[in-house]
Parts: sequence; C-alpha cells; structure tokens
Amino acid sequence: MRYLHFITLFLLSISASKAAEKEVLILLPIEVDQSLQEEAGLLGTAVQQALSERFSVFYGPAVEEKLEVEYSKENCSALSCAQNLAIEFNGELIANTSVQKVDTSFVIQLQINNVVTGQITDSLLEVCEGCSKLQMLAFTKRVVSKAFEANALAQTAQPIIRTPQKTDLKAVNIGTTPTRARVRINGNYRGTTPLGLQVPVGEKIRIQITKRGYEPRDFVHIIGQNDDSLGNLPLTEKPEQTKRVRVPMGF
Repeated sequence: MRYLHFITLFLLSISASKAAEKEVLILLPIEVDQSLQEEAGLLGTAVQQALSERFSVFYGPAVEEKLEVEYSKENCSALSCAQNLAIEFNGELIANTSVQKVDTSFVIQLQINNVVTGQITDSLLEVCEGCSKLQMLAFTKRVVSKAFEANALAQTAQPIIRTPQKTDLKAVNIGTTPTRARVRINGNYRGTTPLGLQVPVGEKIRIQITKRGYEPRDFVHIIGQNDDSLGNLPLTEKPEQTKRVRVPMGF
C-alpha cells in the first residue's frame, strides 16, 4: 500500500511539474463580426480550451478588466498596453483571435506575439467552408488544438501558417487625436484608440468614433483602400454651450 501511495504521489508530482512548465499566455477578447456577436463567448472559450493544452491561459473578465484599465491611459500605445498586460499576468505571450464570416464560410485567425522580443511566435489562418455556427465552434477548437500541440511545436521552430483559400485578412490601426476615443465597428464596441483590428481585405465597415467633449465621427471605409488614413483621425471639439442664466423673479 505504501508503495502504491508513493507511486501515486510521484505521478502527481510529475503532472504538476509539467503544468508548471507551461508558458503563460494572455488570450485577448475574440474579435467577431456582427453575425457572430452572440457566439463570441462560446468561440473564445473554445480557443481558450484548445490553447490550454499547450499554455497556461489567462482569459475572460480578469483580462478584460485589465485591458480596459490600460486603454484608459492617456499615452497608451498598442505595444505598451500589451506589455503592461503581460506584466500583470507574469507572462510574455499575447494571443489575438478573430472569426469572420465571408460569403458562406468562416475564417478563423489566431496570432501569438511575444511582447518582450516583438516577434510573432505562432500564427494560424483557417477557412471553414460552408459551416454552420455550431460546426464553426467544433472546427475552431479542433484546428487550434491540432495546430498548437506540444509535439508539433517541438518539431518545428517555424510559425504554423495556413494559407487562406478565399480571403486575406489585413491588420488595420485606428488612431485619433486626442486618443482614448471609443470605437464601434458595424455597431459593435471594439475598444478605445489606439486600436488594432484584423479585417478581411475588401470588406466595407462602418466606423463610429465618440469621445466626450468632441464631435462624433461616423463613416464607411473599405479595407485595403487608403487604410493609413485611419491611423490619425482628428477629432473636433464641440462648441461650448450657452450657459443658462437664472433671472430672479420679482423686483
């Protein structure tokens, strides 16, 4: 009995040691288009579960709260915010994920960045052709899990890159002067400026920008056409409203 007890403790210690060896990864809130808004939480959980086989993953309210705090800072840049987020969770890896509907298919993209070295350590781009939303959930978990297996990473030092079959995604940066303006894409709140997005080339999106004390901006932009113009959008201060003067009654 003592021998069996010793073996059990030994196996548990090995399991705990392996878990401790996992790299810490911070999974940012998943980006989805309007048609997948209700499924965003389920898709994010599917990605988190798949990545947990390889990494020690931080995801959910704790990450979202810290992200909100970072983006509220006046001098926050995409890099500095990511670095501060990594420091908060004692890690170096930040994962961005997006799922977009293109025609009758879904495109999933996942990219892992090392905020210390500035390198892209892993990336994935897969197309689920003709999938339903339910099939997309299973597809997301399956392809992420398969791509980021520990054995697969050990066999190659090169990023895992999938070639898209029908579309290309482009990184787009939205910035304003002043910063910390709220951004909505196609009616969905995406964060505050400066803000980075992954959007299919050729997609027409509606961008709404608001900030207290400034006139709102609302316009349509086609991805791939003069995207650099989005990097520094000037905001116009609202004119001061005429103050109301209370006139005392009587003489």
